[in-house]
Amino acid sequence: MLWRQQVHYNAEQEIEKILALDPLQLELPPSQEELDLLSRQEMSQRQQQWENYQANQRYSIGDAIKDFFDALRKFRI
Repeated sequence: MLWRQQVHYNAEQEIEKILALDPLQLELPPSQEELDLLSRQEMSQRQQQWENYQANQRYSIGDAIKDFFDALRKFRI
């Protein structure tokens, strides 16, 4: 069957290419554990950002009352 291939494949040449590679320079895809760790870190970072955002956006009832009285003082007929 190999002789009927449209593109001829030289296995010996491909093996030589692979053996010539430096294993320390190969970039392998991350493992599932690494992906899970990255996901947990990203979710933790997003949670922290959300909490910081919420802390800066607090509007207490005291702030609302103060704003109400400030608006009444500035109101003119």
